[in-house]
Amino acid sequence: ASPLGDAGALRQFGVAYGGLYVLSSLARPLRLAAAVAIAPAFGAWIAGVQRRLDCRRSAAVVVTVLFTHIILSFAVLLGGLSIASVFTGVPISLSQLGAAFRTGGALRAR
Repeated sequence: ASPLGDAGALRQFGVAYGGLYVLSSLARPLRLAAAVAIAPAFGAWIAGVQRRLDCRRSAAVVVTVLFTHIILSFAVLLGGLSIASVFTGVPISLSQLGAAFRTGGALRAR
């Protein structure tokens, strides 16, 4: 149901949204500090990629950012899945992954 359809739901949505906004605002200085702290290491990594691939700095930046984004995305995804698995007590079984995709496909086909 849409939070705009009910006054109580709208109020709850507003409280949740406001809380997330406040938390995000409080975390902003930490994100900036983390970015400043890792900048030298990231610069050295870009220089290494540029040297190894014998390419321009802009190409090395693109390769480094894409590689980092892919690796970090999978790390966050698998980390969250692992934490959910621990809290729910449901083990992660990669051998069952195909069955989960087939089930999802069958449900979408309905």
